[in-house]
This record gives sequence, structure tokens and C-alpha cells, in this order.
Amino acid sequence: MRRLGGIRELAGGPTDPSLADVARASDEVQQRRTAAYLLTATRVRMTMEQIPDILDGEAVYLSGGLCSDGDWYWREDLAHYVMKYNVVLPKDFYRHAEANLWSPGVLAGDGLIRAVAAVRKAETERGK
Repeated sequence: MRRLGGIRELAGGPTDPSLADVARASDEVQQRRTAAYLLTATRVRMTMEQIPDILDGEAVYLSGGLCSDGDWYWREDLAHYVMKYNVVLPKDFYRHAEANLWSPGVLAGDGLIRAVAAVRKAETERGK
């Protein structure tokens, strides 16, 4: 399972890039398509927290829960940063999303169990 959005402020590690480093001007259509993909994926870890925007403190109250499409996983609030700050993600992810017609699908049954286990393992290895 590949981790998406390894950004220092979004529970990344000290060697991950800062959010300001990955915010760039991007194609608005791709930006919206990417945010929609991120928002419609299956939640594999939910949190009860509400956190404000980490850059400007705006009270948008985001969740740090985790979502997955079965191949990649990311923080639930990543879509907000893609839309607001034009966060650019790895080209491998864009190719993956495009190959899936910009639909993350729905994880259920054994697929959901495998994804939850893979995310748990990946996060444990990261020390999170």
C-alpha cells in the first residue's frame, strides 16, 4: 500500500516536504478531479478529531482519518489542501487515478479488510 501526501504538516516525517513546498499552480480541472477522487474513496480509519486548516488556521474543521482506494492511502483532509493550495501529488498517483477513470471504487468485504490491514501495517512501520 502506497502512502499519498507525505507532507510534514499532515503527520508526515521530518524529511517529508512542507505543504508550502508542494503547493503550486495546477490545472483547475485536474485539481477538482483529484479532490473528488480523494473525497469519494473508502474511509479505512476514522478519527473523532476536528482540526483547522494547518496553514491559515481557518475553521474548516477537517478530519485526519485515512482513506484508500486499495492501492494508495491518504489523510482525509488531503483533498482540502489539493483544492485550496493546489498541492501537487506524485505522477504515479495521477496515472493510477486516470487508469481507474478517476473513480476510487468502493472497498468492501475482503478488499476492505485487506486495505485496513495494509494501512495499519504501513502506519505501524512509519511509527504512527
